Amino acid sequence: MLLKGGEPGSLASSLRAAPTRTLWMMREKHRQTLLRNKATRVSRSSSETGRNQSKKTTANTIRERFVLAYYFACEQSLIHGSSYERVSVASAPSDFDLLRAYIESRGTAVVDAEGLMAVAQKLASGQKLNWGKSRLAILVWHLGLARAALEGRKAILLATQSTARIAAGERMLLAVRVARWTPMRILVRYLAERGPATVEELVAELGTRSLETTRRYLPVLQLAYKLGRPVARPFNRHVVSAVLFILGSELGLLDVDGGRAEPTELALELTWEPEIEVVKTAPSVPLALAAAACSLASTAKPYLISPWIDPEVARALAQLLRGGIIISRPPKNGKHIEALAALAERCEVRVYERLHTKLALGSGAVVTSANMTISSLLHNLETGVYYRKTPKPLREHAEEIAATAREWREA
Repeated sequence: MLLKGGEPGSLASSLRAAPTRTLWMMREKHRQTLLRNKATRVSRSSSETGRNQSKKTTANTIRERFVLAYYFACEQSLIHGSSYERVSVASAPSDFDLLRAYIESRGTAVVDAEGLMAVAQKLASGQKLNWGKSRLAILVWHLGLARAALEGRKAILLATQSTARIAAGERMLLAVRVARWTPMRILVRYLAERGPATVEELVAELGTRSLETTRRYLPVLQLAYKLGRPVARPFNRHVVSAVLFILGSELGLLDVDGGRAEPTELALELTWEPEIEVVKTAPSVPLALAAAACSLASTAKPYLISPWIDPEVARALAQLLRGGIIISRPPKNGKHIEALAALAERCEVRVYERLHTKLALGSGAVVTSANMTISSLLHNLETGVYYRKTPKPLREHAEEIAATAREWREA
């Protein structure tokens, strides 16, 4: 565990093992903070050479590595409000990780750091970017460097304080956010366990896993996208070479040598595993739907609780169900009846007149503001919280709602 101090593998020992080649971003950060002034004064006042100078350089290196780790932890906890635990590298990404990686990488054909900074500069200058016109702008939103807003039925992107910092040239913040971008996080964690790999090897391994996952959840993805077949994205040949390898090497997250990539110490320190994740929906960004689908498919007795359910969503989710309990409001129209009837073929359906909870629960769970309807999941701005492991109190609450609801039978 890297957050325990002093022992082998701890943060302190990892900081001491850090190579100096990844520190250029931290120096850039220091030039924009009071810490930079202190570091500059220490550097200018030093006239030591030889062994003493080497010791001072090592001390500065350790300090810089610690500042980066502290900066990242504070930013994640204060800005994103998520709970993070540094864990050993997983052997394989989860279904939700791979679906999220696909959704977050759609439209990213060629991406580099300068392109992301150029988008940030446009936003920081006051421009409003049309959501559907720039896939690179949507990537900036996925990185948490822009905010979405709806003007009527049109979605636009606006600047945030983080956008202004990127526009001003703060590459370290960009490196932190790219390291937390789901495709990059999966790649770094996979390479850390596997060892260096070429594009072809990653396509054969992670790409195959992505194909399997998008095949399993294809009916769900087809609600949002015109997707005729399973895809390997983002671990297909083009995205790995033209996006992940380029961004990773430019921002000090990957060492790419002779066509083989391996993660830097910087990347490994930034690869924190979220126990709880915020999932946001926006037009054609069905993260809450993906989280619900993965939660329902993860166990033989899941719970799906939603006041309103559309028949299209019900039919897509029903293909993943092997039993379980569905709870909704008593249907008042034909579409709602059709939805419950489709789900009743696979599981028990119950109704509760005053239901307001929106929850999908299996081995993982998502609590969300979104109903299981097309408008909520694909067109609105909605919020959710995804638990990689379902908390016991949340499961007990689902059981309470089920006990309160009555059995539904189609007339």
